[in-house]
Amino acid sequence: MTAVQTIPDLPQKNSSS
Repeated sequence: MTAVQTIPDLPQKNSSS
C-alpha cells in the first residue's frame, strides 16, 4: 500500500496493511 508508505504516522493504515 503506497498510502501506508507515504503516511507512516497513521497506525490504522499500517494495521490494515
